[in-house]
Amino acid sequence: MPSFPKEGSMNELPQNEMDAKWYDQAYALQEAHHYRGHYSGSPFKDMWEYLCKDLKPENKILDIGCGTGQLGQLGHLLADKGIRNYTGFDFSSFAIETARKLSPGINFEVGDALTTPLLESDYDTIVSSEFIEHLNEDLKALERIKPGTMCHISTSNLACENHVRWFETADQIKERYSYLFEEMEVEKFVYPTEFIWISWIIRGVKK
Repeated sequence: MPSFPKEGSMNELPQNEMDAKWYDQAYALQEAHHYRGHYSGSPFKDMWEYLCKDLKPENKILDIGCGTGQLGQLGHLLADKGIRNYTGFDFSSFAIETARKLSPGINFEVGDALTTPLLESDYDTIVSSEFIEHLNEDLKALERIKPGTMCHISTSNLACENHVRWFETADQIKERYSYLFEEMEVEKFVYPTEFIWISWIIRGVKK
């Protein structure tokens, strides 16, 4: 069970960033089995559907920090909307190996958001689910997104072992990220749990 946010401003624990090997091991744990199955069995399923609700058939989608590719499965299964142009990347080689097994035929690559040339490739839409709270240099990574790109990004209110920051309010998110986006909107997705679990959905066009 994660610890939970305290009252006050954005909480930050920059010493807690985990490396790729930590995530390789975490994804392999038995209790992480929901990351290794079909997306329909994930507690994130409804949030992913909400995150992706505005995607269009013509979008060229790049998924930053795709983990085991379950959002990619969702993107692929949105073929009813004509969505087929998708690439996901993550710095965990175990996660990408799992993604390729779960979703053969979908493009998954090993890459670090701070260095990968994929952020210089041909895309017009970014999706990123529960990634930026894991990264000390989240601003540097987001600054690499090409100007004019439509972004759909989620982040968490939970103070977990592998989160370097967490957000209690939309205003905290706007204070940190609004300089990056034109007409940035922040939406609140509340999970149906006994404790307060929120994903903040950031939408905007990269400046």
